[in-house]
Amino acid sequence: MTASEAVRFLNHATYGATTDDIKLVQRIGMDAWIYQQLKKKQCKHYNPATVADTLAERKHIRDEIWWTSAMVCDDQLRQRVALALSEILVVSDNNGTLARHQEGLESYYDTLITHSLGNFRDLLKAVSLHPTMGSYLNMRGNEKADPINNIRPDENYARELMQLFTIGLVNLNMDGTPVTTKTGATTPTYSQTDISELARVLTGWTWKGIDTKEKWDALKKRARPDIKQDYTSPMVALAVYHDAENKTLLGKNIQRNLSPEADLDRALDILFTHPNTAPFISKQLIQRLVKSNPSPAYVRRVASVFHNNGSGVRGDMAAVVRAILTDGEALSEQDKKGKLIEPMLRVTQLWRAFSATATDQYGHGYPFSLSTPDNSLGQSPLSAPSVFNFFEPAYAPALLKKAQLVAPEFQLVDSSLLPRLNNRLAVLALSGYVGSGRDPEGFSARLNYDTYLPLLAKPSELIEQFNTLLMSGRMDDSMRTVLLDFIKELQATKTPQRQIIAEVVHMIIISPQYAIQW
Repeated sequence: MTASEAVRFLNHATYGATTDDIKLVQRIGMDAWIYQQLKKKQCKHYNPATVADTLAERKHIRDEIWWTSAMVCDDQLRQRVALALSEILVVSDNNGTLARHQEGLESYYDTLITHSLGNFRDLLKAVSLHPTMGSYLNMRGNEKADPINNIRPDENYARELMQLFTIGLVNLNMDGTPVTTKTGATTPTYSQTDISELARVLTGWTWKGIDTKEKWDALKKRARPDIKQDYTSPMVALAVYHDAENKTLLGKNIQRNLSPEADLDRALDILFTHPNTAPFISKQLIQRLVKSNPSPAYVRRVASVFHNNGSGVRGDMAAVVRAILTDGEALSEQDKKGKLIEPMLRVTQLWRAFSATATDQYGHGYPFSLSTPDNSLGQSPLSAPSVFNFFEPAYAPALLKKAQLVAPEFQLVDSSLLPRLNNRLAVLALSGYVGSGRDPEGFSARLNYDTYLPLLAKPSELIEQFNTLLMSGRMDDSMRTVLLDFIKELQATKTPQRQIIAEVVHMIIISPQYAIQW
């Protein structure tokens, strides 16, 4: 592989290409690199020993864990796929309850990491029983119908489990295109009846430790403040609140008198084996990792691996991810169709490209972090405005909609965000200073430009190095000319050498060419 090809692959598969990883991929190849990643020890986010004085501090700690993990964890592939999954199987601290339980969000993210290269069926169950999801979409405390007391099963999780997490709204071909009637109309995957039936399946689940009806009722009435609400352990079922009658989901029978656990397994099996799940999830993973508009053939190839990994296993996420990353359409230099890089990834790619180190004002090691990323980047991990994420898979600006193309990440972009984002990138590239909510003196994420200082004597070579490292060879001749002229102007005014490097990096990372990854 060329260095540019290695960078392209790594920017799809990690939080950003590093010089060491570029050399490694060139030496051993993509398949061997992926195999090595599968063997890496999982880097955890949740630490039960973490103590914070305030909710704001706990959120800041959670953010620090995410940014630091993105920078230093060896299991980059697992971590990167977890980010993609967090934007499909969404929970968010924009929910007031979860904002007060950041430990639950850390634990949920660990669940995504654990299963990101496992089996999708296991992931579905783990997500469904995580108390953070249970609180976010109201499955926790969901009770069977009691008409006398005007109680009906909550349908929130049932709806989103089908609409967003498994089968989507319309029936799909294996290549992700809609199944249509003779008149060209799409056909729905489920009905309101299916939502109601699935909601009945999802009754009877609550916090770990709530093992009696008395505890359930007391918690519901807020009469037992001593009962711990555990946001990190899988939910448990209380059969007395579960609807054990016969149900029908998507035309499949779920027999009566099953336990809550067996009912849930039967429903998840129905959704997991539905023909839509493979193309629906495969296409979204391609969009999150590689490109916004994969061809139907690309989606079909990946969905086929989801359907069968070659050994008769359905939902093998490691095989699916490998298929996504090593497909010819992902690797082609001629394709030139990619995606807008998410703001968070623009930061991590910059930091990793230049081996950033985080220190406090005394030079001591410090976690990586950003102050107020929701404001300057428009996003922050597990802080989406709704269950529909920061951006929806089918979002398209008007011009692209006319061309029948989508560009999900552009849903973040407006005239307000662009100057804030560019200002933040300027700070990162030029001064390295980042404010910290816990340390009023701030700390520095220092980029290592030293390697490139000798190349200022050969500006063309410097630009080509940055073209490879930052843009995987995407820079065109007009951009090269602009950067060469810019370097000459800075040298003519005797600008310090390190500042010249920083200014050039800044120019690149705020450019439209850099912002579109392909």
